[in-house]
Order: sequence, then structure tokens, then C-alpha cells
Amino acid sequence: VYGSSEGDAWPLFSSLAFDLTVTTLYTPLVTGGRIVVYRGDPGVQSMVVLKVIDDNAVNIMKLTPAHLAMIRDRNLETTRLRKFIVGGEDFKTELARDITNAIPHPIEIYNEYGPTEATVGCMIHRFDIDRDQSASVPIGVPAANAGIYVLDKAHRPAAPGTIGEMFIAGDGLARGYFNRPDLTDERFLTATDPRDRFSKLRLYKTGDLARWNAEGRMDFLGRADHQVKVGGARIELGEIEARLLKHPHVQECAVAAIATSVVKPAIQTMAQNGHVEPPAVEDGIARLVAYYVSSKPVTVAALRAHLAEELLESMIPTHYVRLERMPLTSNGKIDRASLPE
Repeated sequence: VYGSSEGDAWPLFSSLAFDLTVTTLYTPLVTGGRIVVYRGDPGVQSMVVLKVIDDNAVNIMKLTPAHLAMIRDRNLETTRLRKFIVGGEDFKTELARDITNAIPHPIEIYNEYGPTEATVGCMIHRFDIDRDQSASVPIGVPAANAGIYVLDKAHRPAAPGTIGEMFIAGDGLARGYFNRPDLTDERFLTATDPRDRFSKLRLYKTGDLARWNAEGRMDFLGRADHQVKVGGARIELGEIEARLLKHPHVQECAVAAIATSVVKPAIQTMAQNGHVEPPAVEDGIARLVAYYVSSKPVTVAALRAHLAEELLESMIPTHYVRLERMPLTSNGKIDRASLPE
């Protein structure tokens, strides 16, 4: 799929326990390429990606969107990199566009989707800067020997354009979770084949929301558990993040729904620093908090006005926290549990 060959060099900088590493290890081994091994500091493992860029010793790289965001402001004019395979999180179109524009020579960016339970990559899409205009880069079409289904709550196929939960079938499915029969039964189902009601099919329940778009490609819409209720309204946090990233100065962001009892001290701290007035709140009510990294200071009023151009009032965060950088897990994903309260 990636067109890897003997001349390609891949950086190995992520943990062998991280499923993303499967692509980095086995693709060069089966195509005659080579692997450049990087040793990272266990305390700041995610920062090793900057060393990969600065060394300029590889031409193809598998990484997460959070990793890609870290290198966006690096000088990439002389980079040898020709291909990026991105996976592990929702991949925003704005980030893909920024990387494409930052590199003077032609590059290929692939958005790869696939959980560990389906042997990592089971869907793929090559980014097209002219065609891909949605907030997130599509995850594309199924890989060989993989079946991808978008189903409703009754496990019936969702109509094109309709949001449903992703289920995966095919040769790459795991047998289950080691010594966890309860979790295996919960996530690996035997259900009626969506294509043939007289047949049974083994499916993996991903917990991810998606829809088939008009071009026959799949749009990833975030985790089902990233939908929250605030003031009685059901809200998709990813939709807020996508709009926030369209602000010209916002480089990275994450939105969370936090109980008032946790948020209130943060509100008071920001108010004392002159950033935002402390609103009247009731204990126990969830509030939306936007965490962001920006190229220059942006007022709360400006961020709210930007969001209000496309979002309902109920979807606009009431609290904003500017960070120097997003906290990342050892696997290079945004560590939402480490966001300041």
C-alpha cells in the first residue's frame, strides 16, 4: 500500500509494546528496507520524534497525529521524508495540510486506522489536499482480508451518511483477550452477517463512531465514549476540537467535560490572572473546558467568537486553558488524564 522498497529507511522510535510499531518493524523487513533505531529518554519518550526529524536519516515514518503536530513548526525544507503513515488518533485535515505545505517536495500522507484487536492497520486513505476538505482526514477503505461495517444499535447496517459504530471482521481479528473471557465476550461478537442474514460472522466491537461518505470512504468521528451530556444536550467533543483547530493561531487542542467541583478552582485561578471572569456555576454540573496550544496568545473572547461562527451555544466551552505543549502518553497520543484540572 505504501510502496515501500529497498531504498526506504524507517525510524524505530516507539515502544515494541505499542501496536503502531508493527508497521515500522515488519514493512521494511518484508520489502528489503532498513530500520534506524532510536533510543529515547523514558521520561520524555515522545520527544525522540524531534531527534528523528533533526537527524534526517529516514525517508518514511509511521507516527501519531500528536507526533506530527510536534514537528509542524520544525524547519522541514531540507527533510528527506517522502511518506508519513499516520495512525492512533483522529487525524485533522488542517494538520495534514500544514505538513504538506511545509515540505517543498512532493510527499505522501496516509491515514491508517486499525485497533490492536484487528492487527493494527485495517483501513487506509491517502490524503489529497484538494479533495479532503472535512475537519478530519477520512480513514478510507478496508485493507485486504478485512471487513468493516458501520452498524446501528440493533447491529443493522447504517445508511450511507448516517453515524453508527464501527465493527471489524476478517482474518486479522484476535482470538480474544488473554485470561479475560468476560471482556472477550463483550467485545468479540458472533452476529448475523450484515451482508447475508442467513450467515453468521465474528465481529469486533470497536467503540468508534463512523459513517460512509458520498465517495464511498469512511469518516472517523471519534470514540463513542467521547460523547458527553452537558446541560441535557448530547455533545461530540471532537466536533468542538475540529472547529477550534481552524483558528489560525491554535495548533493543538483537546476538549473535556469536567464536573463543576473540579473546574471551579481553575476558573478562579484564571480569573485572578485576568484571563476570564468566573461565571456563576452550580456544583455537580459538567462544564466544557478547552485546552489548547497556540502560536501566540489568543483572548477567550476571540476563541468563543470563532467557535460561535459554526457551533451551537451549548457546544462552546466556558473555560480555556493555554498550554505550552499537550501532555502525551509514552505512545505519542494526547494524555487526556494528565490535562490540568
